[in-house]
Amino acid sequence: MKTTLHFSKTINAPIDELFNRVADMKNYHEWLPNSNAFGGTKDIEPYPVQLGTKYLDYGPSGQRPGEVNFFVPNKKIGFHHSMDISQMGLNIKTDIQIDYTFEETNKDVKVSRTLIMTINSPISSYWGLPFVMGAFVKENFRLMGALKKFSEQ
Repeated sequence: MKTTLHFSKTINAPIDELFNRVADMKNYHEWLPNSNAFGGTKDIEPYPVQLGTKYLDYGPSGQRPGEVNFFVPNKKIGFHHSMDISQMGLNIKTDIQIDYTFEETNKDVKVSRTLIMTINSPISSYWGLPFVMGAFVKENFRLMGALKKFSEQ
């Protein structure tokens, strides 16, 4: 199953600061509190982040090895990672592409985050898919809200 989710916020902050904040995975802790889905990013190599940078997102829900697969400063950055979900009897494998775009609009910046997720799951785990999708939606709203709040302080 493949699904695409879109999230966006208009943020009153300079475009270069917003792009650099999203690109600087080592310092997400400065603006993005931990959650049930996200605990941080480590093993970021090479750093500073650039096209081809590999990383490991981690948290209570598991580890997600990934790579920066698109990088145009102040315009677009893309992250690709995989995640296995094996909680509560689930056996779900996900392939996730996250694309951020940054567009200046008057004095603000429209930050868009597109999540393209491919889910591979045996039929026995289908019951858990609404729970998984709900968790992804909740986490993306949380992340975009935190980016806006921190950036506009």
